[in-house]
Parts: sequence; C-alpha cells; structure tokens
Amino acid sequence: MGMNYFLLLDTSLSGLALGLVQYEKDGASTLKTLLDSFIHPVRNEAFTGLGHEINALIGRNHLQHGDIDGLVIGIGPGSFTGIRIGMAFVQGLMAGRHGKGEKNLLVKGVSTLEALGLWFLHNPGGLDKQMVIFPSTATHAYVAVVEKRDGQDDRGHFSGRLVGIKELAESQGSLMGTDISDTGITLIENNIPSFSTALEKSGKAFTLKSAQDVLPEIILALKASIGADFPLGFKTELPVADYARLSTAEERIVK
Repeated sequence: MGMNYFLLLDTSLSGLALGLVQYEKDGASTLKTLLDSFIHPVRNEAFTGLGHEINALIGRNHLQHGDIDGLVIGIGPGSFTGIRIGMAFVQGLMAGRHGKGEKNLLVKGVSTLEALGLWFLHNPGGLDKQMVIFPSTATHAYVAVVEKRDGQDDRGHFSGRLVGIKELAESQGSLMGTDISDTGITLIENNIPSFSTALEKSGKAFTLKSAQDVLPEIILALKASIGADFPLGFKTELPVADYARLSTAEERIVK
C-alpha cells in the first residue's frame, strides 16, 4: 500500500484556503482523507501569515516538509494579486526543496472556478451542468461552466471566461456558444451587488454564496482534483496561471 501527502492551497478569491490530504493507494482502490485544514477570510491578513500557517498545518499532523509529495493550487481566475502571491509562495517551496537536494515537490494547478463547478456537480440534487460566477468589476465577471455527460465530468466548456453583466443577464439558452439551459448557477458574492441584482431581474434562479463562505468548498474541490491516477497531472515545474490575459482585459475595462 502506497501513501502520499498533499497540500491544498488557494489564494485566488478572498482569503486563504489550506488543506492537508492523505492519499492511500492499494492496487486499483484509492482513499483520499482530508486530515486538516485552515481558513482565513481576510486576504491581506492571511497572506502575511501564509508560511506560518503551512508550517503549523504540517507540524500539528506530525509531518515534516519533506513528507509532502504534492501540492494542488488554485490558479484562479480571481484576484490577480492573490494568484501571484500563491504562485510565488509555491515557487519558493519548490526552490527550497531543490536547494536542499530533497525530492521534487509535484505540483498541479487547477482553475478554482472549474474545480468548484465540478464539486457542485456532485452535490445531492445538483443539476448535471453547473455555472460558477465570480464578479471582477461592477460590469464584468469570470464565468466557468462544467457539465457531466454519461457519468463523466466534461471539462470542455470554458473555465474562466470574462463575461459582461448585460450578456450574462440577457442570455437565454446559450452563453458564448455554450448551451446553458437547465444549468445550476452559483454566484460568488464579492461585495459587488450589481450581478445579483441583474440575475434577479432576468428571472434566473441562482445560489448566492459569499467569497468567504465558499472557502471550505474550495478545499474539498481541490481535494477532489487529485485523481486516482496520481501522479498523472502533476509536474515538477510551476503551473502557469493562464489568467494574465484576463487581468489585462480587466484593466482595459476599468480604464
């Protein structure tokens, strides 16, 4: 029986979500256990203590940094500053391993919104298609759409597109060429009320969650992204947060 340990980290939305997972594989069967977690809802305060909290998480579970085999990090979309801080911290962990001549830290980057959508797919009574919305400005939001087909998670839809509030509110059966009929909608509130107001006026049914309240679900979503085929999907290089182009577009909108 093989045993591995994983850190889970997300700094992309609001605050800090940390988790520690024990992964056991015995033949074809696997078991993923969330051993511990830490959540801090205030972004700036959380980031200043990021190293301390990771050390505490590992230490109170009687492990050392060298015992950690892999790390799953949410790479957004969301706060560009938050994403950069999380990625820089992971880069430091990887460099520290290399400098000490220790085993490589395997890293997997996942879209935070896509991971949440896949998690919502498996909620009891949930629809087989899910849309997750995270407002970026008063007029635009990041949107991910995932769908379950034939019992499998379909990741073919967009995982973090920047969509205008008018386009989102007026969309009837499709959005950016994707069928969104019979879709469960989750709006992550980010102190920007214009999107909830627009969705209410459009008559769309949706679930409203605060960015702080969704942090525990982010941990579970990242845990679920560790596949039974580990280490497939993990790399020894820092994952690329392919949301710089979205942030650039966002800056043009704000200006």
